[in-house]
Amino acid sequence: FPRLGVVVFGRCQRLADSALPVLALCELNEEEQRKVAMLTFKNEGWCSGFFSSMPSSFRRLARVPLLLVRFAKGYAESGRIPVHAEELFSDWLTLLLSKGGSRPSRQVAAFMRAMDEVAWMTRAGPIRSEDAIHAIEAAGISASTFDELVSLGAIAGNQGAVELIHEALADYFRVRRTLSSRTLLEAELEKLGETSDGFFPILLAALAPNKEVASLIWQAVRRCNLDVLLQCVRFNAAMGPDSKTTSLEEVSEEVVQEFAWSLNCFLDRFPALRCSAIGLLSGS
Repeated sequence: FPRLGVVVFGRCQRLADSALPVLALCELNEEEQRKVAMLTFKNEGWCSGFFSSMPSSFRRLARVPLLLVRFAKGYAESGRIPVHAEELFSDWLTLLLSKGGSRPSRQVAAFMRAMDEVAWMTRAGPIRSEDAIHAIEAAGISASTFDELVSLGAIAGNQGAVELIHEALADYFRVRRTLSSRTLLEAELEKLGETSDGFFPILLAALAPNKEVASLIWQAVRRCNLDVLLQCVRFNAAMGPDSKTTSLEEVSEEVVQEFAWSLNCFLDRFPALRCSAIGLLSGS
């Protein structure tokens, strides 16, 4: 059948050298994001309100179709974009690792451990696939897990340079590992400064397991630039695992206290704004 057209779908890691035309799917641009969001809202006003209320850091995540749909559905249900960090990234991982059907919990755990190794190895940039496989095997995980993660789209790149599918997802794994060790946490906090960007400092502040660790993180986050500080205030977890609230009134009080504490840390970095901020919040 010499006139029959054939389209071969695959991931860039598995593309064989070919003289044939190759088309690559890229992240969604702004126009494409609006088209995807309209499938949920079917209303231009809601769609415009959705994008105007989206935090700047989330605009980078909205280029990923899975997350954009998650944001849009959350906004359609409650009028607010879901911003709880742990829930957001857990949902992302569930969607990513459940392609092709549900998997045994043991296999999912192996996937998570392998992704953690790749995320940590790629802090300075992509690494060779053979180095990623070696790190996965050194952690006691089957080398075949690497190929499975490539097939799922969790690991992207080619033989010479691989990394997790999105830097924000990699930062999530890096933060989880950093928070697992006080020594490691202190070492990573020493590196934060004006040039720190990405989701790493934001997720550190949002996922702090308790007030003591959060205070340590905020001391370092103050050295970051204004945009990072604002995002840290926005996404700081309102209720940590040590919460003792038992009623709606206590929950409300704790949320207010946590926000005030985060805002105070921010204003310590910019003391000239303190009077204006207090006046604005108090209505005076």
